[in-house]
Amino acid sequence: MLSITPTIPKGIFSRTYTKSKVTFEKTTGDVVLIGSDNTKRLNWPLGRVIELFQGKDNIERVAKLRVANGEIIRPIQRIYPLGMSSTEISKSVPENIESIADITELLTVCTLFRTSILHKLIHIRKYNRRL
Repeated sequence: MLSITPTIPKGIFSRTYTKSKVTFEKTTGDVVLIGSDNTKRLNWPLGRVIELFQGKDNIERVAKLRVANGEIIRPIQRIYPLGMSSTEISKSVPENIESIADITELLTVCTLFRTSILHKLIHIRKYNRRL
């Protein structure tokens, strides 16, 4: 008896899915949010990238950050960029601050900016969970 077995090319029934990653260019001087599992996103500290360290594969894996209390080292996966680069932030800060009212106004603007960025991050994360 002759049996016929169909030859199906390998992988014809399998599908490959690629997960899109959102990446950003990290440079020294950028202001970032430092993520933590133990605190709410609203309470994540701000930091400035001082130095980036590469792994054995020449890809940046770890960053040294300046925060209010000193300097820390965190993995790139736990660093979230703000919407503006350090040069754009420095352009938006007035050069001559003469009174305490100017300082409080500047702090209010910075707080509102940080809150709006955090709300955008939360919205993006909720949207990605639905997919």
